[in-house]
Amino acid sequence: MNKSRYVFFILACLFGLYVQAQNRTVKGRVLSAEDKEPLIGATVKIPGTSIGVVTDIDGNFSLEVPDKDKTLVIEFLGMSTLTAKIPANGVLNVSLHPDTQRLDEVVVTGYGNFSKSSFTGSANTLRGDLLKNVPVVSVEQKLQGMTPGVSISGNSGQPGANQSIRIRGMGSFNASKEPLFVIDGVPVTSGSLSGGSADAAYMNNSKTNIMSTLNPSDIENITVIKDAAAASLYGSRAANGVILITTKKGTKGRAKATLKMDGGFSNAAVEFRPTLNGEQRRELIYEGLMNFQQDEIAKNPEAGLASPTEYADLHINDYASIPELGYTDWRKELMRTAHHQSYEASVSGGNDKTTFYSSLGFNRQEGLVENSNLDRYTARLNVTQKVGSRGEVGANVMFSQLNQEMNEERGSSINPFLCVALNTTPSFPVRDAEGNYVGSYPSSNVNPLRDIRTDYNRTRMTRMFSTGYASIDIIKGLKLKETLSYDYNIQKDSRYWNPLSNAIHGNAKDCASINTNPNDSSCDAITYIDELDSCLFINSLSLYPCIITLFCNEYSLTLLIK
Repeated sequence: MNKSRYVFFILACLFGLYVQAQNRTVKGRVLSAEDKEPLIGATVKIPGTSIGVVTDIDGNFSLEVPDKDKTLVIEFLGMSTLTAKIPANGVLNVSLHPDTQRLDEVVVTGYGNFSKSSFTGSANTLRGDLLKNVPVVSVEQKLQGMTPGVSISGNSGQPGANQSIRIRGMGSFNASKEPLFVIDGVPVTSGSLSGGSADAAYMNNSKTNIMSTLNPSDIENITVIKDAAAASLYGSRAANGVILITTKKGTKGRAKATLKMDGGFSNAAVEFRPTLNGEQRRELIYEGLMNFQQDEIAKNPEAGLASPTEYADLHINDYASIPELGYTDWRKELMRTAHHQSYEASVSGGNDKTTFYSSLGFNRQEGLVENSNLDRYTARLNVTQKVGSRGEVGANVMFSQLNQEMNEERGSSINPFLCVALNTTPSFPVRDAEGNYVGSYPSSNVNPLRDIRTDYNRTRMTRMFSTGYASIDIIKGLKLKETLSYDYNIQKDSRYWNPLSNAIHGNAKDCASINTNPNDSSCDAITYIDELDSCLFINSLSLYPCIITLFCNEYSLTLLIK
């Protein structure tokens, strides 16, 4: 009996040692990568379980971890989630980086970054990962259906055409109704640059959109500010709202290269009303001619008129002739299935001092009609460099070129392809038996398909947009920043009409217009942000008199110093 008890005691001790060997204690500290301050209340947990702890006032933690688990997940509000491998010595010290894509936690505005709960204005932020799979050319098209209170429409469906944006309706009857675009903190030109002579202004009827020069894949996030908060920094030009665009930047770590290729096709978004084909139309007109002649015979039975069949046979070709090559399907001749293709490559990375993001892109999108397409070439380089322990400099450089082909869209006789595709009869020919283009209308040289292929309406836009900044942390929370930018745009519109086009008479005609729009700006800003029981925020810009705002719980005090 005593021997059995002795054996049982030894087994129990060994089992306890075995159980104890299945767990180990992991200790460490969680800091902010920006200022190396401890993160209080960060969550440290075992992946796939609810087992975890939070850090104390010094950012320290201690957690019992089973031997089978090799990693821990560290999370903190407004910071990127980190999955870290547990070191062999059981001491895990990590630094978390801010996450600008956490739209539920942080709202990025032109005058500071706020937590969503403390921001009292009306703003909506869209992360880049929500927009990356939308196959469109311009930034505005990515906002369609994604932002409440924002209406986006266009008079043209051609690739790269200008878009009309209304934030919370129409703000003015006479002045501009478009919002202000701000890229990386710098207000930029938007809309169309077309102008010049009457011919030049007339030819670019779709109004090429300058914002199509921006590659949507380079966007980190977009913030739309809808209320009076938009005017607090940019003044009256922001009366119709502000669209803030933040481009991607590099992150600390090994260089990361990405390559993206995609393609697709598009058709008309609406079903066209059904129409008769050539044979059906001929039968209907033939019946109408017979009915007409029967009415004439009934009115004058003694006149000796031709029979209804003879009359219809005699006149049917005046209204519904059969072309040499058969009836024409104008929708098939003038419209097509449009294709698009996109190729993009990017490299990003950095270390404790330097981060970078660079990209190259090519995008081609076709319209639903021949000679309607857009080619875009883009290049971008964003670099940041820390200088000492308090300073930072950075530069964002973008180069872009657009080549756009357009077609006439007005309801006139100048190649109104849409009107022709919907209304022209199948009896009007496109080519003769030898394949040569002929006049499609009786006693006319006008041929819509020929004019589409021989006339041209082109726009070439080149843009160089550069921004540089330098900032210094004077004291903890107090930052002085100087930003310089230069935005250079040049647009050339050109058009040619062939001699047979109905737009002119007799001779070929061409015209051109060149518009340049250089724009440089600078901005000085000093900000102070501290986190206490209440929130203190001070903001000043050289664009206006010094504005100092103090927020304390639900009260605020604003001082204007001239």
